[in-house]
Amino acid sequence: MKKVGFFPVLVLFLCASHAFGGDIKGKATGKPGAAVVIWVEGIRKFQMPHNRPSISQAGTRFSPALLVVVAGQTVEMPNDDNVAHNIFSYSPAKQFNLGIYPKGESRTVTFTKPGVVDLFCSIHRRMNGKLIIVPNPYFAQTAGGDSYRIAAVPAGRYVVKLWTEGMGELSKVVTVPARGEVTLDF
Repeated sequence: MKKVGFFPVLVLFLCASHAFGGDIKGKATGKPGAAVVIWVEGIRKFQMPHNRPSISQAGTRFSPALLVVVAGQTVEMPNDDNVAHNIFSYSPAKQFNLGIYPKGESRTVTFTKPGVVDLFCSIHRRMNGKLIIVPNPYFAQTAGGDSYRIAAVPAGRYVVKLWTEGMGELSKVVTVPARGEVTLDF
């Protein structure tokens, strides 16, 4: 039998221990059908998602109307409409003005701070969209009255927040097990 050294076993153990985590599940409050976002606060070590989120303009609307983004991600904002747009925000979490750009062009914005970002078009006043910038990739998006699940959350005690249109944010504290699940209804 071949003898295995301490270091390779330690590395294997550490890699395996980070693969485990508990799930947070529950039912989300809010107006039936209204967008709801639930996220975990306080997780410092995580892998940033590799995808680049996108919110396009088409039919003088934002698509999707609500997008969840992890702080630090860059969002693509392509104009897929037959008319020009000027996307901007005066939100405290991120203020920007992308200038006027025609169909086929795209702009990007990096969101570094968690919070709610309201999007508008200075040319089309009825256009509005929303970005919810969360602190890490441990989040779920659902609708009011529906269930949610946030998988593989590292074990520990955390504040979990819920945001829904018209109600703002709610917070609850939860202790997540190393394995299994915990129920947290809002």
